[in-house]
Amino acid sequence: MLNLHGYFRDGAILQRGKPLNVSGYADGKVTCFLKGDEVCFEASSEAKSGIFEITFPPVSNTETLFRLEVYCGEENVCVNIRFGDVYLTAGQSNMSYALSAVEAYTDWNVRAEKADIAILDLREPADVIPEQVERPVQPQRDFIREYKWRTGKEDLSDLSALSVMMAVLLSENEKVPIGVVHTAMGGLSAEAYVSRQTAEADTALIAYLRKNGRYSAAENYNQCGNRNFTQISGVFNEKISPLKGFAFKGIVWYLGESSAYDFRCAKFFKKLMGMVIADFSSIFGKIPFV
Repeated sequence: MLNLHGYFRDGAILQRGKPLNVSGYADGKVTCFLKGDEVCFEASSEAKSGIFEITFPPVSNTETLFRLEVYCGEENVCVNIRFGDVYLTAGQSNMSYALSAVEAYTDWNVRAEKADIAILDLREPADVIPEQVERPVQPQRDFIREYKWRTGKEDLSDLSALSVMMAVLLSENEKVPIGVVHTAMGGLSAEAYVSRQTAEADTALIAYLRKNGRYSAAENYNQCGNRNFTQISGVFNEKISPLKGFAFKGIVWYLGESSAYDFRCAKFFKKLMGMVIADFSSIFGKIPFV
């Protein structure tokens, strides 16, 4: 049964200088080691309802490859992780626009190979069409799919151009490992990134979403046809909520044209953006939101 949260896969980059929150699933007492060079931290915790959480002190060492080892009875899980600066990218097609479609993308692949970067791409599988996407009704504590961290040593041409190029530039300038967690998908509306609790508290917003066919009550969730993928709170529940407990250096957002029909739409988009920033700040703290 022992397993780690889906963020903790080989090659993961964690935010330097912040407490390291390790979580996962077990049945019994869990002992966790964080090993790197001559450093070794150890902590234990008893799993509650099948879930364990352990916190290590902040790590600022960006050069060492650390080994995260977790033991429970005769079971064990081990992954290699590093520390650096981690960014969250969010939005729609202009954020997920592939590197392969960018001018001189082969040059960026070469630069990525030389850079110290890793990207956790939380997009839907390539063969999934919007009408078939089903979002979780409630906020999740972990990802609903298995993902992996991809480094510049791989071909990154299918990944978000902005995520890759930003990571490369930051790595070149800051000389530390750069991690990016990418959550965008083409066609998303801003309300997909807002928690239901926040949205439901604004009656004017709910009335606007209802009038425009963009509101899904919990009991009618995943019954919106070609709007299933961008239902209210869907991306928040599936991709943002599971990141609670992880630290980021900043958040980069690129979304707009799904809300650019007229002035009234722009007015509510501005309201929604305030809600997105408030929700993200409540989870990740007061960090830059670009």
